[in-house]
Amino acid sequence: MSVYNHRIDEYGEGEIQISFSAEDSSFVDDSDLNDLKQYIVTGQDIKVNTELDISYDIDTYGNEYDSLVKSQSIEVITLTVKKLDESIIKQQPVFSEKEKEDNYTQEYQELTVKYLVEWDGSATISGFEGTGNHVTIYSTIDGHKVKAIGKDAFRDCKSLESILCFAAIEKIDDYAFSACSALKEISIPNETKTIGNHAFANCTSIENVLLWGDPDIGEYAFAGCSALKSISIGNDTKKVGAHAFDGCTNLESVIVWNKNTIIGKDAFANCPKLKDRPIQE
Repeated sequence: MSVYNHRIDEYGEGEIQISFSAEDSSFVDDSDLNDLKQYIVTGQDIKVNTELDISYDIDTYGNEYDSLVKSQSIEVITLTVKKLDESIIKQQPVFSEKEKEDNYTQEYQELTVKYLVEWDGSATISGFEGTGNHVTIYSTIDGHKVKAIGKDAFRDCKSLESILCFAAIEKIDDYAFSACSALKEISIPNETKTIGNHAFANCTSIENVLLWGDPDIGEYAFAGCSALKSISIGNDTKKVGAHAFDGCTNLESVIVWNKNTIIGKDAFANCPKLKDRPIQE
């Protein structure tokens, strides 16, 4: 068994330990990519979609710090792995020392988020400051519960590669992440009810969109996401807007769980690899 730590906050106060346990009891050296590539994950010790609950330290006024983790519901995740057949291992490329170093020196440079306080005391992320490739959206900011990502908040942020969201985001507004061309994966929280028009349009590197809930999807919301290959639209999603996935040239699979979901005009236009198209209104 081997273990490495995955940071969950910018100061390193919170960590999840990921351990590997081989089915044949052999030692898995996760510090060596050439050893790690010989295995495939066959199981884990927590249920799929288990939420990570985090509590934060409190200041003298009784407010939570946004980044100092006090406790968390998951400390260790154990992945069970199985060694691949030798014939498969031999077909895989051997990583050079430089490639190993590059893979284990991925640095996260945080962008600083800006916010507005709404009438009900909640916070809406309104923009960002500084330079970086990562943003963490915490559940509260200065004591205000974060509920939305505002219009144009991260629009044209070419350096943004990853997002870690702890907040119960109810709305992602128009153009919120439009043209974030380096962003590769997004996870939409279960609480999200609305994804606005052009919200992720022209995010040309997005390969995976994880919709945990059933949000309504606005017009051109994912238009031009040319790296996206599949999408699953939830049972309670009422509408997918016109041109929502227009120009997703690598989109191969679309699952719409509710036959009554309204599919807008040309929602899947210019998707040449998509064979089974949902029926539009």
